[in-house]
Amino acid sequence: MRDELNSQLMRTSRGEERYLKLLTEESKIIQDEKRIKSVLNIFERDERESFCNLALKLKDSHEKERAHSRRSKYLHFVFWIFGGITTSLASLVYNKFVATAKTSQGSGNYWISWIPGISTIKSASGWILSRIY
Repeated sequence: MRDELNSQLMRTSRGEERYLKLLTEESKIIQDEKRIKSVLNIFERDERESFCNLALKLKDSHEKERAHSRRSKYLHFVFWIFGGITTSLASLVYNKFVATAKTSQGSGNYWISWIPGISTIKSASGWILSRIY
């Protein structure tokens, strides 16, 4: 648009009324360009600031993720050790309990000795089953 206006200004002599009109139009166009450039500069500055903020937030997020990863790695190891120790102790206690029950009961069913009332249930169910079959 501005190029067309300049070419028309070159072809028009300074004495014509149209020349003044073309100069006024060119002046308005130049003012609009300046206003648009200033708005564009503001938008570009805001965009740069936004990208800087985004980069900072992203860097912060990556740091938090790395810290969480390190922390959970060590917690996983601690819980793994704790689980192993707990399982070993439970197995030791269970085996000790079973060995005690076997020696006190003899060769019979050792579960009966540590569950209260199971012997009466066993005898009652045996009596009921003997009557049915």
